[in-house]
Amino acid sequence: MAFLQQVYNYLLKPYSVRTSQLSDQSVIQHVALVDVYGNTSGDYILETAVSGVYTYFGKAVAGTLTSAAAWQVRRIDQTVANAPIVLFGGAVSTFTNVWDNRASLTYG
Repeated sequence: MAFLQQVYNYLLKPYSVRTSQLSDQSVIQHVALVDVYGNTSGDYILETAVSGVYTYFGKAVAGTLTSAAAWQVRRIDQTVANAPIVLFGGAVSTFTNVWDNRASLTYG
């Protein structure tokens, strides 16, 4: 089973999501991000995790293991009402972080 849906996220902007259900009943999302000019940047996987006042967003090339140092990780800090703070893991926007280590990364 697969379907395509256009999604908008204020952090990631518009992107298309193709969802596939695997034989073990797990689900994977294939994402092609679209910039404001309509250019796509290839297929990415997105991960989201919530821990207390923090919401983590991870982005990596499709097929990347969560233990690989190939993720862009963002953390939203919602401790201040109506003023979320968005920071990059490792204080960089590059794809060099490990998703599994998101809680222990330094954000800036």
